[in-house]
Amino acid sequence: MSWLSPPFDRELFALALRKPFGAARVLPSIILPGAVDPMSAQKLRALAEPHLRPFELADQGRYSFDDKVPDGELLKELTIFAQLVTDRPLRVAHACTLLFRKGDYTLRLEDWRVRRPQESLWYELNLDLSPSPCDDAQTVFSISPSDHVLLQPDPGQLSLVQRTQNTTRFTHYLTHRMRKRSLVQVRLALVPAVT
Repeated sequence: MSWLSPPFDRELFALALRKPFGAARVLPSIILPGAVDPMSAQKLRALAEPHLRPFELADQGRYSFDDKVPDGELLKELTIFAQLVTDRPLRVAHACTLLFRKGDYTLRLEDWRVRRPQESLWYELNLDLSPSPCDDAQTVFSISPSDHVLLQPDPGQLSLVQRTQNTTRFTHYLTHRMRKRSLVQVRLALVPAVT
């Protein structure tokens, strides 16, 4: 069984994304809706929920994380997808599942939760498993104040961004507009594999 929805589970689809990925204006990146259907996302959230634990920071006590992906097969599928898009063998340097809720905030560069690899080049893959759309928590990848990629959360969305040690990531905090909604993301740091 594939967790990814068609056509994300097809090799030709991933191969066709190589050119747009590399041609992105600021950073090599792609943002694609519909990678996971709502039913699969619900099952993955249920698998992840028992393992989530609080961030244990005063300003982020309602945020939770797990240092793994809800299912090993999903991790394998996402890694293969990223390898096909980037045209290089990759290995997972770090993987986690994140849960964000209204009531806490972060006003800092929050790369600490996904450990930055030591490699000078890596790829960050985000898969949104949220149960409903969210107008908050946009993520900004930036190499300078005027050069950035904006990632707006959207259930089922998959994004892949090439990063270097000079690329920062900042996630905007959640406001009252979230109400009782939550934001759930799977995040991978993928580095070139030594062949």
